[in-house]
Amino acid sequence: WTVTVSSPYDADANVVVATITSTFNNTSQFAPGFSLSVGGGGTGSGADAFVVTKVADTNDGACTLDNCSLREAITTANTAGGDVTITFAVDGGCSPTCTFAPTSALPQITANSIVIDGYSQTGASENTIEYPNALNGTLNIVVDGVSAGGGVEGIDINGADSVTIKGLVIQRFNGYGVLVQGGGTNNRIQGNYIGMTSGGTIAAGNVTRGVRFESGQNYLGTDGDGSNDNKERNIISATSTGWNVDLNANSNIVAGNFIGVDKDGSVDMGNASYNVGINGLYNVIGTNGNGTSDAVEGNTISGAATFGVYVLTGTGNIIAGNTIGLNSMGTIAIANVTGVQVATSANRIGTDADGTSDSFERNIISGNSGSGIVITGAAATGNRVAGNYIGVGSNGTGVLGNSSIGVSIVSNAADNTVGGASSTYTNIIANNGSDGVQINGASASGNFVLRNTLYDNTGLGINLVSGANDGIGIPTIVHENCAGSAFNLWGTVDNAGARETVQIFIADSNNEEGQTFVGSTLASVLGAWVYRITSYTGAGTDYVVSGTEPTDGTSEFSTVWTSTKACDKKRRIIVVPSQ
Repeated sequence: WTVTVSSPYDADANVVVATITSTFNNTSQFAPGFSLSVGGGGTGSGADAFVVTKVADTNDGACTLDNCSLREAITTANTAGGDVTITFAVDGGCSPTCTFAPTSALPQITANSIVIDGYSQTGASENTIEYPNALNGTLNIVVDGVSAGGGVEGIDINGADSVTIKGLVIQRFNGYGVLVQGGGTNNRIQGNYIGMTSGGTIAAGNVTRGVRFESGQNYLGTDGDGSNDNKERNIISATSTGWNVDLNANSNIVAGNFIGVDKDGSVDMGNASYNVGINGLYNVIGTNGNGTSDAVEGNTISGAATFGVYVLTGTGNIIAGNTIGLNSMGTIAIANVTGVQVATSANRIGTDADGTSDSFERNIISGNSGSGIVITGAAATGNRVAGNYIGVGSNGTGVLGNSSIGVSIVSNAADNTVGGASSTYTNIIANNGSDGVQINGASASGNFVLRNTLYDNTGLGINLVSGANDGIGIPTIVHENCAGSAFNLWGTVDNAGARETVQIFIADSNNEEGQTFVGSTLASVLGAWVYRITSYTGAGTDYVVSGTEPTDGTSEFSTVWTSTKACDKKRRIIVVPSQ
């Protein structure tokens, strides 16, 4: 049943009770008192605002027009059955902030469709600038957990659906800044500063986690629907012992956030552990590449003392469109130790090359103090690394190498792919402090390194260690010749019967790595191959090749072959005298 309450109503009588009378004129007792929506007006059906008017952490059981704490507002919203908005009109205003310091855990949010809107307080304003630029919002509602006790969460959504938390500064809780649990879906944590002070430049970290999702199909940051995406960006930083973002569930989306950095996306906020940890299936970190708002769905994920992103368990996770290890503009290093680590199967780092938003799916994974990407362990199979910049800046050229390996496939990880068959899959892997790609382990077989741009890495372009990829031999270049203006390279492969695919590259300036992909050809059953280059650049061009077998994977690069032929179109003309 629904009753309409006309506005204005009596401020001294804004709690209603009800009875029910049957068709036989039997009347019930009075129901417990229920606070009307104290924002004024409304229907009592729950679509209105409970207005927080005081910072004191009190609870007298009611949220009334002129006397409502945050604790009372959450309690009353739950009692009302949800579908309400909690707004703020704190007595005396906020100069510059209003700090709510609960002395114990705030009530869990257990009813559906509750909105807590910190931007409703006078003086607050939502961010208007799109990712990856600095945030320009003003937040003045601070929820500070310094007195809340051990293991206490800031905002705890338990079993509720479609809850929105926005415009809050959530800081210094001993547990999680935000926890979503109990199976709730479609919850949105948007437009908040978590682990920061209200200015967005000073750390005030939560202890155990910044945000933890134990339920699936929720949003941290923008939902990418093309509406208000700029307003939905969060900062999640400075967690003092645990992870900034913990996804312990399936099908969540983390997009448009600054994780580990300040509101300008340019300062390391001193993160103690992981920036993002994943134990679940089909989560998206960054863009979903669906053609809507993909350019603003990336995250900046930098400054972690361990991993930028770590996929511990679960398959089908997507890491796409992020800047990992640099400032938000992709020009200055703010190192994680490892950029991305994957210890499980069938995850994607970069583009799916489906023709929709492929360039927006590119990660920039550079400037990290360890390796850019690590795929590790026997369980780590079927992962793809595609279309990324690894060791360069956002312009694809800046020298911002990771201090160790660009892409490391280690501890017997098998059947992973770096690059792919088309140019859309190409990774730029450059300037790293060790190998461009290193594959390590006697059982680390079937790993493919295809059509990438590798150059100026301190070590090898591709390095197979400890018998990786079944110890596949390196193809060789043995001969060159001209066919008019075209140029032919001839060579052999180590395993004649394997029908090996040979990739031909123009080498980098160090004459070790394949920098510019030229083409590929299939070796004969006798182990010979030939490739015709129609756009020949002339004598003095340095070439290297790699070989790929269907089961073993890809080899290291060959020694360089420097061409000597000119190969022009000139023909000898024979003049026959007339009789």
